[in-house]
Amino acid sequence: MKFSISTLVSRTIRPCDNLEAMVQPRLTDGREDKVSEKTLVKVVSCARRSPASETRAALSPLGQSDAPLAIQMPSRIVGERRWVDSLVGCTQPKASMPWRSNVASTGAAPPKGGVGIAKTGEKSYPYFSAKRDTSINWNGSATMRDPKSTPIECRHFALVWAENFESRGGRTEYKDFESPEAIRRNIPPLVEDRFETRLLGAHCYLAENDGWGEVLARNIREMVGSDQKRRSLLVLTTDHAMAVGIKFKHEGEQRYCVLQFYDPNKTVTHLRAKIPFETIDREGLGKIMALSAQDFLSPSKMEEYRLGHNGPALFAGEPAANPADRLRLKPEGVLSASALNILFRVNLANELRAAVTQILASGLSSDQCFEQLRAARHDGTSGLYSALQNGYVDAVREYVKVVLDSSLLSAEQKFKLMVGDEPDGELGLQWAFENGHAETIRTYAKLVLASGLSPEQKVELMAARRPDGWPGVVGAFDHGRADAIRAYAEEISASDLSVECQYALLAAKDPDGESAAIQAFFRGHADAVRAYVESVLASKLSEQQQFELLMAKDSTGVSGAHLALKEGRADVVSAFTEVISASHLPEQYRSRLLEGLAPQKRGTWLRALRNRLDQVQVGNWNFSTKPKR
Repeated sequence: MKFSISTLVSRTIRPCDNLEAMVQPRLTDGREDKVSEKTLVKVVSCARRSPASETRAALSPLGQSDAPLAIQMPSRIVGERRWVDSLVGCTQPKASMPWRSNVASTGAAPPKGGVGIAKTGEKSYPYFSAKRDTSINWNGSATMRDPKSTPIECRHFALVWAENFESRGGRTEYKDFESPEAIRRNIPPLVEDRFETRLLGAHCYLAENDGWGEVLARNIREMVGSDQKRRSLLVLTTDHAMAVGIKFKHEGEQRYCVLQFYDPNKTVTHLRAKIPFETIDREGLGKIMALSAQDFLSPSKMEEYRLGHNGPALFAGEPAANPADRLRLKPEGVLSASALNILFRVNLANELRAAVTQILASGLSSDQCFEQLRAARHDGTSGLYSALQNGYVDAVREYVKVVLDSSLLSAEQKFKLMVGDEPDGELGLQWAFENGHAETIRTYAKLVLASGLSPEQKVELMAARRPDGWPGVVGAFDHGRADAIRAYAEEISASDLSVECQYALLAAKDPDGESAAIQAFFRGHADAVRAYVESVLASKLSEQQQFELLMAKDSTGVSGAHLALKEGRADVVSAFTEVISASHLPEQYRSRLLEGLAPQKRGTWLRALRNRLDQVQVGNWNFSTKPKR
């Protein structure tokens, strides 16, 4: 018994379609057990990647196979690694940073029967459309068009979805997300900056699971009051990003609020609810205020997104007129460590100060306060790590100040809180150096160095050594962060640390005795070299100590300036020579520092560059200026 392909499906299957909903209901009675799973895999594979003619060719065997149909097609065909990954050869990276790809297999059955396909008369409760496929997950499977091939992850999807919702009149289409190629085309590298800009400038609502409805109701009241037709919000847990769209719809005299909830782990679909409301008071918005996180996410997703046990989520909405007063709602009582972590991540400095102060005055023991104040994510990454890494100077200032001034915490507890680490041993201050967050470095250093911590603790915190033994400031030298180097050196010189401690910090040597400054000489960062030399000359160190630091020798005894000369770094040698020549150092020291660096015959720099190019190799091609023999 055969049937016409046209009766099975009337058009080419798209990535956002739910194949089970489209194909199975159209199979002739008695035939649903006659289609093979293998055939369905072929159909799905071809439909996702091929034009209409090839799709129909693959559909032809559907009416002829005698093998059983896999009734649970989404789970049995998809499996632990969805077929979409194997088709395009994609791998999904491990989530290691907040709001990066959070990918997992299909979750458990939805609660209350609500997170699923809509039933007749149930559209006031969040549901998925039967026309779209809930099994597709492109989160982390595509990369951006940038030199680093940055993975496109949940925060990028959530922002673009929210922007599209507002710019397209509240209509949601998924052509932009229908394949990794489409995602790569439609999510540009600038999305990263747009995400942070929106996040750091938005009105925020911090809510536990039962408070989601209150957040939505507040936004609806504001929309009605300002005659706003639609609005989007980003929804952020400690390690996942989602989005919500709100729009108004009138059907006759009845007014409806249409909610759309987007989870990037269901990339080409969203939950929808159409809820009637008469007034914008508590009674009129009763159904909306009764909504909770459980109405939008299954129990397994709740755990996966760190929302179990009433975990916090942050809603970021409309732009705030006053960046210092952005938080409009937060849970009552003492905030959890996860909630503190989110405050760090969005630089809510005033709220962070108030929350830390409340914890210290809550009556908890010093050990309990310590655990709370680490503000650690589930993987152990502290809140201070995130603030230092991202250069959130306000959050760093308020947190460090309150913690170091505490009379409840011991010196050891304060020291550990100031470390700002993550499980692999990296420190937030290391990233601040590498990213060039000069004001954050200056603020952190000023507060730590003026605190009651011991000199040994201060030196250890400011050294911020990496797991390989290099001091953290090497990142600033390596990437040419002149302002960061200057801020670091000036705060050390202005501190009450002993001259020996200042010397050790400014020397910034690795375990083999090599100076971190050598990296700036070697890589040609003239501004960084100038900043370091000027800072050393302005320090309290003796002339002998200054001379030793400015030699900046590598492990073989070659000075930084001579290494720069050897590498053809003319700008570096020129900057070094200029500053040393005008310095207060005795003639004997200046002569030794400048030995061999004086201007020579025309063509010296060209010869140095030619020597540098002698060994340059790109791929399998060797480019050499030396003639062949």
